[in-house]
Amino acid sequence: MPLTRREFLRLSSLATGAAFLPNLAPAAEGEPTPRAIGKFIDRSTGQVYGDELLILGVSGYYYLVQTENGVRNYPIETIQTLNPEQFPFDSIVQDKRLGYRCDDARFIYRLPTSGAGINRIAFPSEDLGRGSYFDTAITLAEGSGLRAMIVNNPGFPRDDDYYRARCDFIISQHPGALLELGNEPDNTTEGHVFWQNQDYDTFAHFIKVSQDFLYQKDPNYQPIIGALVDVNNTGKLLTALVTAGVNIGHLQYAVHAYQSIDDLPNRLWRMNQVFKQFKISPQIHCTELGAQYPYLGKGVLLNMVQRAYQTNVESIVIHELFDYFGFGTVSTDWTTAYPIFMQINALVRQLQQGILPPVYQPTAIPTKTHPLAPKPSKTPPPLINNGIN
Repeated sequence: MPLTRREFLRLSSLATGAAFLPNLAPAAEGEPTPRAIGKFIDRSTGQVYGDELLILGVSGYYYLVQTENGVRNYPIETIQTLNPEQFPFDSIVQDKRLGYRCDDARFIYRLPTSGAGINRIAFPSEDLGRGSYFDTAITLAEGSGLRAMIVNNPGFPRDDDYYRARCDFIISQHPGALLELGNEPDNTTEGHVFWQNQDYDTFAHFIKVSQDFLYQKDPNYQPIIGALVDVNNTGKLLTALVTAGVNIGHLQYAVHAYQSIDDLPNRLWRMNQVFKQFKISPQIHCTELGAQYPYLGKGVLLNMVQRAYQTNVESIVIHELFDYFGFGTVSTDWTTAYPIFMQINALVRQLQQGILPPVYQPTAIPTKTHPLAPKPSKTPPPLINNGIN
């Protein structure tokens, strides 16, 4: 059941000491009270302009705006809401298949307003223990009605007890969480190397030790193997896993897709061809789906999410919530929620109404490199490498 606006106000005020969604000034007698205030946004610059617009609510992918000539419909993508604490929808609705990457514990309690039901969280694996900031973020996510997707990426070979300790913490302290082991072990981009020397053998040993420990604790538990940058390396990874003694059929797998609507189905097509060769049919999670475009160019992300819902992936995690590297749907301090944030919210409501395209199964052989594929980033790495940027 979705939370009503009143219920969410009550719960958020208990969590933060102040109501998250403030009341707007009452409208004049006989006039409806707006839920949010906005302005038109310039497509090329991202700047707002014109008079303030009184947003009464949402219908599909349109805002209902009060004008001198009555209520008019304007596409959500054309209007920027001015106060992120004003919510134009009448309730908080979440989809359990949709997620966001959000590590900032200060804002996790607000994540349900995004429409997401999953919070993907990643910090250095050294911080993966009881009472740590990592643990606090996970606990806050779970306390906010979100399912935590925990990324455990040691980054380089450790001793077996190190691997077991992190798995033990997760399965004992956060048994309902999704555990993702590793992240892009084949990434060679400077500042974004997530497994030392891209060594598949040592990475496979990490998976073997972790899988064995988790199986002893719960034979039904299947962790997610972190995605590859190049899905053409899927066969190489599976070969290393089999050689290490990993039960490759008792795992879930991740995929990352960026920049274009077709990237995800193309990657899934290539992965599934390899899975067939190894005689497995695993569940796949899209743990990073992102579009690094400015201003209203971010609107392609809505089409990417819609396309992702037409596939059989178990979860769709948007990378990321905050706009640190141009991917986000809100500003880095959440003082601005971009139109794409509200568009994805509208999509979730469509899903709740059963408006969902049929399952899409690509059949054409995809090209190896899509013309819109992201180029290696030259951005200097952050001061704290959280093992996943």
